[in-house]
Amino acid sequence: MAMGVHSLEGQEGNDANRLQPSPENTGELDFQIGFQGIAKLGTWLPVFIESKNQPAATRYEISVLDGDDQLVTYSGQLIRRAPGRFEARTRLGRQYGAITVRLLDDQNKVLAEKTASLGSLPSLNIVPSTHKLILAIEPGEAVFQSLESVISSSSKGDSQVVLGTNDTSSLPSSWLNWESISTVVITTSDVQLIQSLTQPQWQALEQWVRNGGKLVFCGGENGQDVFHSDGLGRFLPGTLVNNTALQNSWQLEAFASSREQLLQGDNQSLVATVLNPVEGVVDKTQDDIPLIVRTALGFGLVVYSAVDLDQGPVADWPGRNAFISGLLDPASNADPSTIEETQNNRFSHYGYDDLTGQLKVPLEQFSGARFVTFTWVAVLIGLYIICIGPGDYFLLRNVFGKMELTWLTFPLITLLFCGIAVIMARATRPTSIQVNQLEIIDIDAIDSTTRGNLWANVFSPATSNCQVQTAARNQLGFDTRTNSTVIWQGLPGSGLGGMQTRTGARLFRREYRCEFESSGEGDSPAHCTLSELPLQVSSTKPLFVQWYSPNPFKVQSRLRVDSQFQRLEGTITNPLQVSLHNCRLMFENWTYELNDILEPGETIDIETETKEKTAKNFLTRRKRESNKGKNSPWNPADARMWRIADMLMFYELAGGRGYTKLSHDYQSQVDMSRQLNLGRAMLVGEIRHIHHGTDLEISDRDTETRYDNVTTIVRITLPVEFENPNP
Repeated sequence: MAMGVHSLEGQEGNDANRLQPSPENTGELDFQIGFQGIAKLGTWLPVFIESKNQPAATRYEISVLDGDDQLVTYSGQLIRRAPGRFEARTRLGRQYGAITVRLLDDQNKVLAEKTASLGSLPSLNIVPSTHKLILAIEPGEAVFQSLESVISSSSKGDSQVVLGTNDTSSLPSSWLNWESISTVVITTSDVQLIQSLTQPQWQALEQWVRNGGKLVFCGGENGQDVFHSDGLGRFLPGTLVNNTALQNSWQLEAFASSREQLLQGDNQSLVATVLNPVEGVVDKTQDDIPLIVRTALGFGLVVYSAVDLDQGPVADWPGRNAFISGLLDPASNADPSTIEETQNNRFSHYGYDDLTGQLKVPLEQFSGARFVTFTWVAVLIGLYIICIGPGDYFLLRNVFGKMELTWLTFPLITLLFCGIAVIMARATRPTSIQVNQLEIIDIDAIDSTTRGNLWANVFSPATSNCQVQTAARNQLGFDTRTNSTVIWQGLPGSGLGGMQTRTGARLFRREYRCEFESSGEGDSPAHCTLSELPLQVSSTKPLFVQWYSPNPFKVQSRLRVDSQFQRLEGTITNPLQVSLHNCRLMFENWTYELNDILEPGETIDIETETKEKTAKNFLTRRKRESNKGKNSPWNPADARMWRIADMLMFYELAGGRGYTKLSHDYQSQVDMSRQLNLGRAMLVGEIRHIHHGTDLEISDRDTETRYDNVTTIVRITLPVEFENPNP
């Protein structure tokens, strides 16, 4: 079906500096959105544009609806993939509406343009923001079927999608364009296909993992061929040695909990790629050969299998599905007895069923903005009716004796009540732009990187158009502008205002722009700002900010695991120049609460200055009742931002959906529960010494005095030494 061409509302609001072409100068183009025709709401998506005979094209513009049903135009530099083929990016906020794609030259002249309805694109399937996309590169039919079988049998099978591709040209070469993917699986059967990925594609994939993605890949028969290059080998959790033949497979069978033997008979063997030494946690070993290794890469997770997933004896092994399931670990740690209850008790009556939706409650509560109650409105209407009716009649007849004066008293009374309404409106809302925000800053002292995730809500007392970007540096000294994105925040779900709502289009839309300063190709920084952002009178606009910066701090903490009692011991030091409140040290399934505030540069001893609890008991605020313990139930209407942040940061550790009855799939990269089982500890604390961490510069004016409700939390990832139990 050909793409239908429709008019797109708000085109007249585009950048006036863009030169409009004559119809005969506009070339033809075609475009594809997302991965294998799948596009996820509320995330960055790759857009592959094809247009012949456009060698002068250097920039793009893509206009779609955002999460608030407003028109937004994304613009930036094109990534040239091949002659006549380009890569750009967009972000969908609705499943309906039109999309316009334009190619421009250096002078902002439109060279080619196409407008289509999202519903008319035959190869596009838009999925909810809470779906998890698993992308398998060169999976082979057997592995692809295993992935589908594993996902369909899991408790979250209805919200996960498996995609497979043998076309590396359809993979993004910008790290930001990988955002909608939750897990990438790479097999190594086709060496030529793996080696066909370009360096920008490998760099983009690596940066995506470092930012919080998950990669699962394997070695096996072709391990040495694909790992010696500067491609897949960059993800190895150790040093490549050689390939070897395994004569026994009982450890792999134990990993898959399979009763079916992998190696049948004495003549069978299994090729494994040997790494030595290994960095990370070794789940299974066979004859001193690490078979399954899990390791952290930045804020992401890498899972390595030394054996193939689709070659040799594994190809016919009945336990292959369980083996792949163990690598993916798709099931949450929710109590199985609560799964049915969880699925049937979504808190849809609150307008959301994902944890990020709960942030909407505190972010929209401004101390300077108060609602005028219905009682006051009713009283004023009643008084107005009395004054212009019997009151006016009594005054003119019994006092002035001139009924014709009603032509004067009627407008005066009307103006009086209009003035009262204006005074009440001004008295119940602030006079300047207000900002509420929650920011979670992750500092990796091992990888020397830092990232920030910031949710903000901007309240405007008057109608205005503004520009929004991050400040050059935040209060902790990090560069928060060079590599940062400021974008709209959508509400997951189909509740009121949710991205899945099917409400009709607005009569009027005011367009704004999201402008990228660079293409973001490979792992290069990506910086975008919002311009001409429309703020309606007495309304709010939810925003989401991500930034990345190098980490200048040196590791001063000394942590180790006691080999006898398997408990954490040693010292921790605050490397920041600010005090940390409500501090706790998280490691594996344990939480060590600090007794006092951790001052800048202060060092404390874990054994003497902390209280030990299980992490789940701490996160669920478990209370003792008689001889039994009872979790404090999660309140979906809780408006305490620090409490919601606890769940955002350690959702799986707290019990996941089984505890909160909410999903955490939209922006799940914030959850770092699994990092705690990779030989790392996390120091978590709240910053109160400064009002906020990262500034939002609105309309090029400082907003220091406009911040209202702000919570800033820091997580510092620290290395842990493991003592050898057999020295």
